Amino acid sequence: MAASTFPPRRPAYWHTGILAYWFVNLLNLAGSHGRFLSRVSAHPAVIGKFPAMSLAEEIATSGSGQIRALVGIVGNPTLPVLSGAALNAVLNGLGLMVPVNPMLTGLPARANYVPPPCRPLAKDHYPQLLTSLALPNFSKFSLAL
Repeated sequence: MAASTFPPRRPAYWHTGILAYWFVNLLNLAGSHGRFLSRVSAHPAVIGKFPAMSLAEEIATSGSGQIRALVGIVGNPTLPVLSGAALNAVLNGLGLMVPVNPMLTGLPARANYVPPPCRPLAKDHYPQLLTSLALPNFSKFSLAL
């Protein structure tokens, strides 16, 4: 039986890949911070995204650029934010709300349209999120069953 080494040996490109990954993230963070401001409270966008706490005031404040429709992808936006009670109150004033969620949570109760979910094995799958975070380059496409 061969002796194993601890920690396990990593490929030679592993360290440079980690450094490049963090360097790209730092450049994105530095380059996009403060470029765009939210309409009501002037919260800065970080990596192209506004803080979730500004969603309630963006829906409630009328004017040019007001949020009037919401497509929720898997989840309830009122739970993870500090201003969840305020967001919960203004969600009823939206003109259109479509939750894309395989589970029946609090968001579909007030939705205009609830599309039926697709079962996980009933469609082709290409894991874009996990492949972008992986260190070695790979691709895996799974056909529907």
